[in-house]
Amino acid sequence: MRDVQAHGDGEEVPLRGSVDGCDVEGRKEDVDEKGWDVDTCFVRRVGECGRGQRWRAAAASLAWAPGAVQTLVLVFAAQQVPRTCLQDDCEGCRDPGWTWQQPSSHSVVSTFDLVCERAWMLQFLNVIYFFGFLFGAGYYSSLSDRTGRKRALFLSCASSAGVASLSAIAPNYWTMVITRCMTGFTNAGIGLAAFVLTMEYVGPNVRGRVGLVTHCFFTAGLCLLPAVAYFVRNWRVLMAFSSLSALLYLPVCYWLPESPRWLLVHGKHEEARTVLESMAEANGTHLGEVEFTAHQQEEGPRPGLKSLLGTKERRSKLMVLTYTWCMISAVYYGLQLGVGDLAGTIYINFFLQSIIEVPSTLTAAFTVDHLGRRPTFVTALLGAAAGCFVCALSTGTVRMVGAIMGKFFVTGAFNSAFLYTSEMFPTVVRNGAVGLCSQAARIGGIVAPAVIYLGTALDSTGTYYVVFGLVMAVAGLLSLNLPETRGAHLSDALEDAHPPP
Repeated sequence: MRDVQAHGDGEEVPLRGSVDGCDVEGRKEDVDEKGWDVDTCFVRRVGECGRGQRWRAAAASLAWAPGAVQTLVLVFAAQQVPRTCLQDDCEGCRDPGWTWQQPSSHSVVSTFDLVCERAWMLQFLNVIYFFGFLFGAGYYSSLSDRTGRKRALFLSCASSAGVASLSAIAPNYWTMVITRCMTGFTNAGIGLAAFVLTMEYVGPNVRGRVGLVTHCFFTAGLCLLPAVAYFVRNWRVLMAFSSLSALLYLPVCYWLPESPRWLLVHGKHEEARTVLESMAEANGTHLGEVEFTAHQQEEGPRPGLKSLLGTKERRSKLMVLTYTWCMISAVYYGLQLGVGDLAGTIYINFFLQSIIEVPSTLTAAFTVDHLGRRPTFVTALLGAAAGCFVCALSTGTVRMVGAIMGKFFVTGAFNSAFLYTSEMFPTVVRNGAVGLCSQAARIGGIVAPAVIYLGTALDSTGTYYVVFGLVMAVAGLLSLNLPETRGAHLSDALEDAHPPP
């Protein structure tokens, strides 16, 4: 079977080899005067998502699994331990009014006595993790641009494995606070570098679908965690496992090639050619002789925050989106961190809340294209609010169903938010808008454990479900004012930006 693609000057040029079983023949192509960039090579010669790219993208995305384990390991390593009262008139917090029913090594709570007046210290371990994550994201974003995606990913995995192992041997609570903050800082680079590397392995027409699929590797890590925690009832061993998961990924990372886009942008043309030729060979295609584009720094100042906030319309959209991203993150992590308050076993509940992300991701991928961005986004936000309200007004099995429902919808909101936000702003400020919203999401991660502690302090788990439901309902209602972007023209310059019809 012959596969034909158009050359830059309009001439149809057959390609040599096959992609996914489609045989093609070809001959040498001429290059235009300006040369080719990586996307042109993918579309016209290498293939956009052939075998040579799929296994590289999957290997890069695999880094999300240890990232998920390290983010939520405290759900099991710091789960509540039942106590036995030693006196008839014991109120539970009078010393020595109680004793642990399980060995102190079972949980961080029993090892460091994180109950009564020290109960706030439990969720503070999660707060400090996301605080470190907030600053680590900025550092590793810069490192990834300066030294390469692969190097940033390798360093992030190696350093997170090291500091996570320190948590496993922490002699006291405050040492663990420091190591958890460091783990958050180093773990921030794993998802960031892995996502960018994955996107830069594939062609422009498949990045949206590939980007959604990468989230399934984070889900895989979440599903693995309760399975391991069920058999490992020692929190120090479980923390060591979280370190080992990142350590085992290092050989995979070492074997990955650097992003050809990053290599080309930094003038490493021959190295970029080697990577592209390797992908083409695995795809059954042929790169041939191509002249790469000489990348140059744009002259003049780049649009910044002032440009992003330059019009009332953009300010309004950005205010809604930053609030919404923050609340989506808070509810996403809040529901996952709060599984210990649901009826039944924590291991099954955590697994169910994790595996539900797979159909949520697939549903979002379908509805954003067939129903539109805004209907998908608003429905997901209001659906998550409804799930939280069900949890607040019920107990037992119904509350567990409500939590799973909330997790299904908030995951869909998280997945669709990236695409929806990126399409709402001109190209020159698009990265700035998405970056600002992403920072807001990290603040949401800090808020989540604080809200959960509020419910604990008030001795009412329904309290934080009410809070989560309210903030998501507000986000859903505010998002009704956002424009639909499906099929809309994506403006490049600020002066060309206008709301879609």
